[in-house]
Amino acid sequence: MTRPRLALAGVVLALLAACAPPRPAPQVLRVGSSGDYAPFSIRDETGWDGFDVHMARRFAKDTGRRLELVEFRWPALELDLAANRFDVVMSGVTMRPWRALVGTFTRPVARVGAMVLMRPGIATTLAELDQPDRRIGVNAGGYLERVARRLFRRAEIMPVGDNRQLAGQLRAGAVDALVSDELEVPLFRRVVPDANALGPLTNDRKAYLARDPALAEELDAWLRAREIDGSLAAFRTRTLGPQWSTPHSAAASDLDALLALIELRLAFMPAVALAKEQRGLPTEDAAQEAQVLAGAREQAALLRVAPESVAALFAAMLRAARDIQDAYRAIPARDRPPVETMDLEREARPALAGLSRTIVARAADLAHGRIGSSRPTAAVLADALDASLAPAADRLAIAEAVVALLPAE
Repeated sequence: MTRPRLALAGVVLALLAACAPPRPAPQVLRVGSSGDYAPFSIRDETGWDGFDVHMARRFAKDTGRRLELVEFRWPALELDLAANRFDVVMSGVTMRPWRALVGTFTRPVARVGAMVLMRPGIATTLAELDQPDRRIGVNAGGYLERVARRLFRRAEIMPVGDNRQLAGQLRAGAVDALVSDELEVPLFRRVVPDANALGPLTNDRKAYLARDPALAEELDAWLRAREIDGSLAAFRTRTLGPQWSTPHSAAASDLDALLALIELRLAFMPAVALAKEQRGLPTEDAAQEAQVLAGAREQAALLRVAPESVAALFAAMLRAARDIQDAYRAIPARDRPPVETMDLEREARPALAGLSRTIVARAADLAHGRIGSSRPTAAVLADALDASLAPAADRLAIAEAVVALLPAE
């Protein structure tokens, strides 16, 4: 090609490049993270670290998004998510009802329990610790503050604004004990090596909370895939410890996801009981229950899973819900454990409706999968459900309905 033709070709290519539409910028994924909750979210002078920060980076990379980490404070978590400060919270968030009012949870990524860490010689039981002259430190505004206020009705609860200061408060004697969890306690013991621990006292699941249900569903599917390929187990091992190294199969992940959502639905019931009582309504609402069952059957049919099997699961959950509500209302008001106040029609029921749809979706995942040789019994599943939520008979009935969903091999 002669020089004039080369020059002309260059001009043409330049014109074509100038006329081509610009490549769209990658979508931004705004992830809320506290930075003060090791080992899930850590922020210091070196930057961000922690299990959930690793997960956020990997999800953003795998889905072609640009990650933006947004720091939040625990008392403002739900308000910040509702105000659209970020798209999803990834920061060791415990699955709790008041959070399900503002977003949709993914399947859980870890299961831990609350712990109490005490200065030596303070007490050997919770009852000994729950005295008016005792001071209990806890991260302000998070789930563990609610746990502390439920466990300690007489001791002074001292919320601390920065979770990273808790261990120092215990070492300095500013508090007699603190409420933490199984994963934080070993880290706090590096600061207070002679502290004594009680627990675990709860059975909690950590998951991600997205403002948009579609993002929650996308992230949930990604987590399921990472369970299957083993990378999620590798993340857990690296950041949570070698005891978390066991990979989960697709069936195990689907089963855990379903059980977590069932527990979350049952956890709503004390607040629902209080809302009904405040309005002078009875526990049982036949019309509402019929609507829930009809919706479950309809969605099950769309997802090609046996509608009557799904309806049987919901019938068992509804029976458990009535029993939980009756038990709560039978407790004298002065002795009741504190629960969140919810508007029945504007908050609780819409959140429960969204949760029910997700339960059917996870039930369909389980029914369409392969359970293999690790088929659990109803007794095993009943034991896996949080015993503090519902009576044993109700948990067994729910477990039997879940077993009926499992695919035949």
